[in-house]
Amino acid sequence: MSSKLPEIPQQKRSSILKSSFRRRWPFLIWAGMIALSVWLYQHGGDYMRINGMVEIVEETVSPLQTGRVTKIHVFAGEPVVSGQIVAEMDTTLIDQEMAALSEEIEKTRAEDERQLASAEQRLTAELREIELDWATDKAEARIYSTEIERLETLVERGLVTAAEVLREKSRYEALKERIILYPSQIREINNERKQFSNLRSRIFSEPSTSSLSTFKLLLQEKENLTLRANQAGIVSQIKSRPGDVIRAGDTVVRIVTERQTKILAFMNESDTRSADVGDIVQAHPAIGGERFDVKVTAVSPNILALPDRASPIPNHVVRGRRIELIPLEPVTLSPGASIIIILPQTRLW
Repeated sequence: MSSKLPEIPQQKRSSILKSSFRRRWPFLIWAGMIALSVWLYQHGGDYMRINGMVEIVEETVSPLQTGRVTKIHVFAGEPVVSGQIVAEMDTTLIDQEMAALSEEIEKTRAEDERQLASAEQRLTAELREIELDWATDKAEARIYSTEIERLETLVERGLVTAAEVLREKSRYEALKERIILYPSQIREINNERKQFSNLRSRIFSEPSTSSLSTFKLLLQEKENLTLRANQAGIVSQIKSRPGDVIRAGDTVVRIVTERQTKILAFMNESDTRSADVGDIVQAHPAIGGERFDVKVTAVSPNILALPDRASPIPNHVVRGRRIELIPLEPVTLSPGASIIIILPQTRLW
């Protein structure tokens, strides 16, 4: 009997490891997936996406009073500049009022002209009468002077009394006093004529204050019926057509104004990260487009409650903060376009 032990075949270590791995690979895959899920849960929330849109700044061109549209000078999609006429309203009634006022002003001017002409004629006649009286009195004064000299010689001869001479001298002195007053009277009349001439120029150069004020008001009303764009932009909608009667304040034309691009977003109250003014984050169009940097310029200080139209629960609201952002570089974004804002988020654990 042999004392030699039988040899037992020894499996190689590598074969054992391979066999063990084949048996345990499902477990390892599941363990890896769990580890990846934990990592994603802890780190995948580093960024939060919220929806926003490019702000639409519209100007509504409306009349200040009820009237009928007569002309539309623009079409949808047409660019306009500040002050450009976009529509016109009917001004027939105002034109009639202005015509009536002009006729009244002309009648008033004609009456004023008649009164001024009558007054000037009266002054002219008075001036001529005074000049005639002045010439007559000067002639009489010369005659009185000669007659007094003649009477004085007769008094010396005793042919007339001294009383007669004295009576003639008193008349002569009164006549000389009248002659002295004529120049001042003539100056006064000439001054009045000059004042009438100035009054004529002032009256006929412009209407009376009340008529002028009324006329200016009518002109302003007529100007208000010419509708203009207050700011540059692009016509987005024509709300009325020629012939339509619209009330004061109703929109005739809508214009999307050209302003700095601003993005509006709403961050739900449940979001753990609050944006601060001055933060620089990224954004991109919801439908295609590259990312670009935006800066937070405003955050509502209070929580806002907005109706959630997507909720099946009646009167359900969502609560959050309103955020305003502006691109740091010029980008081409259509007003009202949907934008995705990417905010860094820090979880509370």
